[in-house]
Amino acid sequence: MPSGEFRGALPREPIEAPIQAEEGKALLEGIHRKADILPRIREVPSCTRDLRDDRFVACALIGNTEYVISVDKDLLNLGTFQDVRVMTSYEFSNRPNSEV
Repeated sequence: MPSGEFRGALPREPIEAPIQAEEGKALLEGIHRKADILPRIREVPSCTRDLRDDRFVACALIGNTEYVISVDKDLLNLGTFQDVRVMTSYEFSNRPNSEV
């Protein structure tokens, strides 16, 4: 998730309840320390109902990521795009052992 998007999501539901602003800042700093910085995205595939969400799928494709974890209904509606599966954190944590 781009850091600006994460900062913007902190005050919104459903993230507001489990993550307070200070915790969110600490989480973001930890992510920055561990994150792989991807090259600038030149072309973003049109794949979701909300074009603003396509960049998350593009980042996953460029980063060779298997999963995008989200609560966004438009992303979740996508299901799978190419080799990227979109799911909730609950679905991710309850995947069959064969997918781990």
